Amino acid sequence: LAPALGLLTLAIGRMVHVAPPDLRVLRRLAFGVAIFAIATAAFVLFFVLKGRPVIEDELVYRSQADLLLDGELGLDLPHLRFLPFVIQTPAGWTGKYLFGEPLIQMLGILVGYPAALHLPSAALTLWLVYLAVRTAADETLACWAVIFVALSPMFILTTATGMSQTGSLFCVALVG
Repeated sequence: LAPALGLLTLAIGRMVHVAPPDLRVLRRLAFGVAIFAIATAAFVLFFVLKGRPVIEDELVYRSQADLLLDGELGLDLPHLRFLPFVIQTPAGWTGKYLFGEPLIQMLGILVGYPAALHLPSAALTLWLVYLAVRTAADETLACWAVIFVALSPMFILTTATGMSQTGSLFCVALVG
């Protein structure tokens, strides 16, 4: 089915000629799509997930952030050894992950939504993608890059969760 859809798309593309949008219109479209993506991620975070974790990894990030807020690196609770993604260290039982994502989640935990800082970092990520692509290619391609990244279901949905993908993508975009 996929090859047939691809060939059909090519055939229709040869029959219909569409002029590319004006750069001014494309800029507005990219900005609007970015706003829509962040608003959709915020809706999912605050009204669908309501700050609750979806998988065990999020629980581990949250517990590590709680430990950091308490000034600790680990707890002496042997029953934690049965939880996935928890390891024993000289400081006690803690999550197996580095502290990047827990550091991001610390402020969000204080307001009850650990992934709350993902929203501004996702917006900054889209801006950084725009700047990087504009520098490497041109402004038209930069606008299209923002549109495609912002419309990615993975971008929208992981921004709303307590997973590390949003922070990782931000760091990658930051180094451009």
